[in-house]
Amino acid sequence: MQLKRSTALVLALVAVALLGPRLLAYGPGWTEVKPMTHDALSKPVGAGAWMVPHGDVVYTAKGNKTTNFYKYYPALDSWEQIAPIPDTEPAKGKIKPAAKGCYAVADGGDYLYMVKGNSTTGFWRYNMATAAWDTLSRVPVKPKAGDGMAYVRQGEDGYVYLLAGGKTAFYRYDVDAGTWGQLDSAPYGNGKAKYAAGSFLAYDGDNTIYAQQAGQVGLDSSHFMFRYDIAADTWMPKGVTGMPLYGTDNGKVNKKKKVKDGAHGAWYNDHIYAFKGACQGFYRYDVDGDSWHELDTVPRNGSSGLKKAVKTGGFLVSLDDGSFLGLKGNKTFEAWVYTEPELYASRSAQRSGTQSSGLVSSRSFSVSPNPISSGFATVRLSLPKAGPVSVRVYDALGRVVLSRTYGAVRTAVSLDLRSLAGGVYLVKADAKGFTAAQKLVVQK
Repeated sequence: MQLKRSTALVLALVAVALLGPRLLAYGPGWTEVKPMTHDALSKPVGAGAWMVPHGDVVYTAKGNKTTNFYKYYPALDSWEQIAPIPDTEPAKGKIKPAAKGCYAVADGGDYLYMVKGNSTTGFWRYNMATAAWDTLSRVPVKPKAGDGMAYVRQGEDGYVYLLAGGKTAFYRYDVDAGTWGQLDSAPYGNGKAKYAAGSFLAYDGDNTIYAQQAGQVGLDSSHFMFRYDIAADTWMPKGVTGMPLYGTDNGKVNKKKKVKDGAHGAWYNDHIYAFKGACQGFYRYDVDGDSWHELDTVPRNGSSGLKKAVKTGGFLVSLDDGSFLGLKGNKTFEAWVYTEPELYASRSAQRSGTQSSGLVSSRSFSVSPNPISSGFATVRLSLPKAGPVSVRVYDALGRVVLSRTYGAVRTAVSLDLRSLAGGVYLVKADAKGFTAAQKLVVQK
C-alpha cells in the first residue's frame, strides 16, 4: 500500500513540475479548494495563521492558539497534518502555542524562520528536510498583530527582516551571525505610529520591501504604503500609493472600507496582490504605474455554510504558476485559489497547442547518468542566457531532500547526490521563464 502511494505521489510531483502546481479545472477567478483538514473539535483558522510556499507544497500554520501544522499539495488538492509547532518557550518553559503575531518565511532552501507571537519573543527555525524545529536568538520585541517578515538573500548571506507590528519597530536577523539588529523604524501615515492588524510586508525578490499600513488613510482617500531600500539600508523618503479606500463589498460598489485585520499581500511578477481584510476586497498593485486595481471579490459563500468575508487569519501566497492560494480565516477552514482570467486563457491556449508552453522540453533538460550509482550527476539544460537556477530533489513522499541555488548558469550544473539513499526521486530545475523536471533512480 505504501509503495503504491509513494509511486502515485512521485508521478503527481512529476506532473506538477512539468505542468505547474495548479489544475486547469479550477478555472478563472476564485475557486474554493479542499478545506483545511479538521474534525468536529478542531479550532478554525484564526489570528497567527500563515502560509509559506516551498517547491510544490505550501506549509501552513492555523494559528488561533494551536500548534497545528500542515502541508498543502496544490496539485493533489490535499492537506497533510505534520509534526506540530512547539508550544513550550525555552526560556521560561511556558506553554505558548502559535497565536496573534505568529509569522514565518522560507529561505529558498531547507529552512523556515518563524516568530510565534502570543506575547513571546521566541524565534524558531524549521528544517523542512528533517522536519525538526530549533530555537534561535530571541527577538528583541514581542511581535504583535500587523507584523510581517521577509527573507532576503544578498550574495551568500541571508537575512530575515521583521516588522514587529503594534508599533513601527523594524529589525533584521543575520542568519550566519545568529544575531538581531534594529533598523530605522518604519515610516507611518498621519495618525498613530502604529502598524495595526492588517498591515503587511511584500518583498519584490530584489531590493525593495513594501510595507502596507492598515487603518490610516490619507487625504487622497488611499492608505499609506512605504518602501525599504535594502541596498541603501534605509526607508525611502517618499511613500507610494496605498490600497484604495473605496471598493466592492457585499454586493455594493464604491463601499468605504479601510485595510483591516485579515489583509495580506503577496508579490508576483512586478505586482502585489492583496486581501483588504474585514471585507471581500481583493486588489492588484502595479509597481510601474504606482496604481491599484480592484479584482474579483472573494466569495462569501463557502464550504463552511456561513457567509464569511476575509478576516482574522486571512493570508495570501503566490504559487509558482501565478495562481494565488488564500486562507479566508474568520473562524473558517476555507481555502481558495485565484487565477486571473487572462492567465487562465493563456494557459488554456498553451495546453491546446496554440502557443508555446514556456516550459523546457525533455530534449533541453536531462539528468545523467540515470540510474545513478556514483553519487554525482550532471543536470543539463538550455537557457537563452545565463542566470540563476534553483535545483531541488524530492523524495517519494514529496519532501525536499536536497536544494541548491546556482548563480550564472546556462547549460549545466553538477549535483552531489552522495547523501541520498537508494530509491526514486524527482529532480526539478527552476529558472526565469521555465520549469523542468525528471525522475531519477539512485542505486546503492
